[in-house]
Amino acid sequence: MTGPAQQAAMSVVEPAREHGWQVVLVRERSCPFIPGERDLVSPECAEHNQAALAYLQQISPAAVMLETTRSSAGQPEVASPVLEETVGDLLADGIAVIALRTTPRFAENPNACLSKGGDIASCTLTLDQTLLAPERPDVAALAQLAEAGPLHPLDLTPVICPGGVCPPVIGNVRVHLDSFHITATYSATMGGEVERQLAESGFAW
Repeated sequence: MTGPAQQAAMSVVEPAREHGWQVVLVRERSCPFIPGERDLVSPECAEHNQAALAYLQQISPAAVMLETTRSSAGQPEVASPVLEETVGDLLADGIAVIALRTTPRFAENPNACLSKGGDIASCTLTLDQTLLAPERPDVAALAQLAEAGPLHPLDLTPVICPGGVCPPVIGNVRVHLDSFHITATYSATMGGEVERQLAESGFAW
């Protein structure tokens, strides 16, 4: 896991615990999980990804959560190459896949705005729909892959930017760590939304 998946890990901990599941985080710093892709990652990351995939195949978990869309600073969200091979392979192995959408990126750091003395209103940003559109870019791919096994889309944008508005504080909890990462504390508050979306998609704990 990296980026959004690593951040979202805290949001699944409590629902998993309530259902008697164990959450295992497999990560490498600054390493998106796209096994088979070497042009998009460093040699060390590519090696880690192959080892991570082998580990998943060895332990055969009930479910895997991974990012199926990607974004970079100033660029529109795109479908991740992980959809082309890895997701289908996991489904074929009988492993449920939670397809996590990437989280919003911002040109400014809302947390830094607060630290400089700004208030919630002045530090609130608007979601740029040219970068993160209302419909995720992997919809068609997910629909096709869902025919092969239990595939469950998860999009946390509605609780990070409700109604397209992205406040730096929600429920007295700071949302953002920086311009791309949310805080672990806020992630932990998103468990209800995770459970709601998974229930809607038919996920079986």
